[in-house]
Amino acid sequence: MRTISRPRRSRGNILISDVAKMANKRLVNPDDPNLWRAVPYTTEGFAGVMLGCGTGPKPAPIAVRLNVKGWYRVWVALFSFCHGDSLRLRLSGDLCSRPVSSPAGARSDLYTESVALHETWWRDAELTGQTLIVEPSFSAGALRGCALAFLRLEPIRSPKPVKPRKVRHPLVVTNDGHGIFGERPHCRPEDLLEPFEMIPEHTCMRMLLWGLGTGDMCNYPTSVGNFYPTQGRFLAANYRTLYGNMALWRKNGWDSLKLMRDYTRRRKWEFQTYLRMEAFDAPFPFDKTSLHSNFFHRHPEFHCFDSRGQRVMRLSYAYPEVQAHMLALIKEIAGYKPDGVCLCFIRGVPLVLYEKIMVAGFKKRYSLDPRDLPETDARWMAFQASVLTPFIKKAKACLNRGQRLSVIVPGNELDCRRWGLDVATWVQAGIIDDLLPTGQVFSENDVHRDDPKSLDFDYFNRLEGRKNIRLIPLLYPWDLFSSDYKAWRDYVYSYLDRGADMYAAWDSTPDGDGSNFAKVDVGYADRVEIKPPTPAPGGRRVKLTTLEGFRCDRYHYYEVV
Repeated sequence: MRTISRPRRSRGNILISDVAKMANKRLVNPDDPNLWRAVPYTTEGFAGVMLGCGTGPKPAPIAVRLNVKGWYRVWVALFSFCHGDSLRLRLSGDLCSRPVSSPAGARSDLYTESVALHETWWRDAELTGQTLIVEPSFSAGALRGCALAFLRLEPIRSPKPVKPRKVRHPLVVTNDGHGIFGERPHCRPEDLLEPFEMIPEHTCMRMLLWGLGTGDMCNYPTSVGNFYPTQGRFLAANYRTLYGNMALWRKNGWDSLKLMRDYTRRRKWEFQTYLRMEAFDAPFPFDKTSLHSNFFHRHPEFHCFDSRGQRVMRLSYAYPEVQAHMLALIKEIAGYKPDGVCLCFIRGVPLVLYEKIMVAGFKKRYSLDPRDLPETDARWMAFQASVLTPFIKKAKACLNRGQRLSVIVPGNELDCRRWGLDVATWVQAGIIDDLLPTGQVFSENDVHRDDPKSLDFDYFNRLEGRKNIRLIPLLYPWDLFSSDYKAWRDYVYSYLDRGADMYAAWDSTPDGDGSNFAKVDVGYADRVEIKPPTPAPGGRRVKLTTLEGFRCDRYHYYEVV
């Protein structure tokens, strides 16, 4: 079998078919499942040696030398029988990896495509002094066996600089800081940043609202709450990946809060952290996942109770001890010097109910039992607010000079007041700096549902003191976004036209091809319709004739596996 011992040039193109020869030899060993193996092959036009990833639990990235200068279009040929072609690649000068897969539909016929290499475009890049770092890809936490068969480098001119569009309304994007840890196994801290690296340099995005966890369960090394547990026995693969990653972060002493703060500073984004104020625990099967607060279980005397005396899986902020615990956490977070701390009140309400301390306090003030009144009785809603507003003031006092206090709240007056959220007072008294009302409605069992029409923007916009805060309407990119994107976007434009300072999209960091982010990135002055992404350059199919010295275009091994 003849293989290419060094890169071959044709009409300026460089073909690297013996990829194994250009790789770090210490990481090529067929006897170690975490390393790579050299797999010789031939095609109808040339021969080569591909790099196949191992199947171990901790596969090692491998570096491939390129030895070129200048700008090139990088074409990658992949091979993977039955598993779906996919690898993750980055240049040595990159912060994060980028996925590469065979073109959609390339593997439509298993019987014929299993004897082919699929060449696909990866990216255009300046390759001077760069090496290529190759990592395996994962799907639902499972390793996808794949091989890098060859590289073709096509010389191109350096691209012209992109002229930025004028941004009229800045975009705020949230990320819950939870699911992102379960997308793929981590090898280094920078793996957490991959979705953010997909955000282009010039966009409307000016702020990241980074979720720190649920209740007092945090994704950074906290001394007040508890770092995510490592259990994930009962749920999906992405949870198992999440817990494995969190165990790795703890073991290595990596700090996700510091990483995200420093990264957003480099990107020149405002960085605010957010806490889900009531997500302390959940019943089976989630009781063995991240929703398992030690503080919650050590203090059943601080739990919420409904009007019938039934325990509710919430901690009551009516107790000074609960407030003190969460204020200590807010103070710890403020010590990381984010631009602001955000209290999220849309996931996990209520914050107070009919605990003995609440019933006794209400009786003392009104000589009435609140359990005999409607939940929306004005006196009862005001009494709940009288407990929570002092907590908001204390939270503001925990921040350092210049740090902002923001709140994410339901999108209308009644839904705020029924949970004790006296937003009007917070704004009028100057307690908060940023207000994010959310387009949602609560179901009959108090579960939030996507509903942009329930966002009463005018109510929040006319509050006394409104000019002293930033009003930032927040929408989910869920039901309406998927079914009628134009209507969703028109809601955004209506808020902006009526005076919103910024606008926000929930969990909209890029995924897949990044089209979800492009559809929320609409705060430009020109309001030009979003154009479909430019189709990637087409690839080609290269027929295999032998694999590891055996013929494979006929008498195929699929018959015996």
